[in-house]
Amino acid sequence: MRLADGEKIVTTGDESTSTSATLGLRPADLFALFLVAALYILAAKLGLKLAFVHASATAVWPPAGIALAALLLRGYGMWPAVFIGAFVVNITTAGSIATSLGIAAGNTFEAVVGTYLVTRFAAGRRAFARGQDAIRFFVLAGLVSTTVSATIGVGSLVLGGFAAWGNALSIWLTWWLGDAAGDALVAPLLILWAERPRLRWGARRLIEDALVAGGGRPARIRVRSAVGTARLPDRFHCGSSAGLGGLQVRPARHRDRVLRPRLHGAVGYPPRTGAFPSPRPQ
Repeated sequence: MRLADGEKIVTTGDESTSTSATLGLRPADLFALFLVAALYILAAKLGLKLAFVHASATAVWPPAGIALAALLLRGYGMWPAVFIGAFVVNITTAGSIATSLGIAAGNTFEAVVGTYLVTRFAAGRRAFARGQDAIRFFVLAGLVSTTVSATIGVGSLVLGGFAAWGNALSIWLTWWLGDAAGDALVAPLLILWAERPRLRWGARRLIEDALVAGGGRPARIRVRSAVGTARLPDRFHCGSSAGLGGLQVRPARHRDRVLRPRLHGAVGYPPRTGAFPSPRPQ
C-alpha cells in the first residue's frame, strides 16, 4: 500500500504472501518435501542394516524407489527432499561433508534421470498400465539410471579416501544392485498406491470373495436377476479373483464359455441384462 507522499507500507500478511509467491511453494508442497525427506531417512537407516561390503553400500536400498516415486508423482520439485535426506543419512553414517555432498548429489541425479527416462519412454506414472511400458520402467529406472548414483557415490568414497580402489568394483556392484532393487520393488508399490489409494472392499465384495475363497471347487450358489432367483447346478465351478473383482462362473464341460454374474444383496440386474435376462414380451 502507498501513501500520498509515495511512502510504502507493507503489512505482515502482504510480506508472507509475497514470500510464498516468490518461492512458489504451497503448504502442501512443504509438507510433501518434509514427508519425502523423513521417509527417505527412515528407509535408508533400515536399508543400511544390510550393508556388508561397505558402510554406505547395501544390497537393498529402498530410498531409491521412494525418490523415484516422489519425483514421478509430484514432479522434479521434490529433488531438494531427496538431496537433504541423502545428505543427512550419509553424514550420520560414514564419510565427510564432501563425500556426503557427493553421494547426495549422485542419489538426487539418479532420481532426476530415472524420472526423465520413465516419463519420456515409459508413460511416466502410468507405466504399469501396459506391459511394454512396465518393462521399459524396470529397464530404464532399475538398470540404467541406477548406474548414476553408483558411479558418483563410489567415486566420492574412493576420492575421499573412505574406500580402496581395489574394492571399488564390488562396492559399485552392491550399490547398483541395491538401488535397482529399490526402484523395482518400492517405486511401483508407491506409484500404484497413489493411483488407487483406496481399495473398495464393500460388504457385498467381501461376501462374494468369502463364498468363493476355495476357488475351483464345485458350489451351488444363487444368482438373482430381474426375473427372480436361479440356482446354478453342480456342473458349474466358481472362483474369484480379488484383483479383477466379481464372481466368475465357468461351466465344467465347456471351458470356453464364461459367465460372470454378480452376487447381489439388495440390487439385482437391470431388465434384459445379467446372467439370466428377462424374456422378451410375446
